[in-house]
Amino acid sequence: MYDLTDITTENLSRAATYRFLAGVFGTEVNATFLQSATSGELRQLLDDLQCEADLKDAVDLLKFNLDQRSHDASAIMDLRVIFSSLFLGAGGRKSAPPYASYYATEKTSLSHACVAEIETTYRKHQLAPHQNFSEPADHIAAMLSFCSELALQPTQQAELKAFLQTHLKTFSQGFSEDCSSYDKDGFYLACANLLRALIERDLSTLH
Repeated sequence: MYDLTDITTENLSRAATYRFLAGVFGTEVNATFLQSATSGELRQLLDDLQCEADLKDAVDLLKFNLDQRSHDASAIMDLRVIFSSLFLGAGGRKSAPPYASYYATEKTSLSHACVAEIETTYRKHQLAPHQNFSEPADHIAAMLSFCSELALQPTQQAELKAFLQTHLKTFSQGFSEDCSSYDKDGFYLACANLLRALIERDLSTLH
């Protein structure tokens, strides 16, 4: 375990942002999420991130998308349809599979050595996805949840940087490009762009 009193505000924010994005790409949105993202705790997180030069453009786009969005049942259903199309395979070839292996194999397979490597890393740190999360270890939500946990451990910042460099940098590039091609709504594209900017920032600032 770790003592929260030893964790900097910067790392608390970093952990919260990875946790937020893990939720976005791991589960369908609901009314509670949209409320928080427009006027609640998540909006405060986005406001804080917007003050960082490296993240401002990505956050601007995400906040704009959220502010134009209705919170009624029809709007939420539209986002769920897009989630299914992009991440659950309903879109066929017009999708953005949320797996590191997909991009490691240049979009040809979900079988790659990186899956075993990621599993080994989880075990090494005695961290693993929630027991109710049934996706493979290389699912984006699992990887981002892991990053969130590492961010809360002051002695593991080098490990976090290595994990980002090895498993998430290339993935985030291909993933955001596919979201750009196939997310006509723009919400998940905005989140993918924020992820990409976050990874680039952390690779340049973590030691």
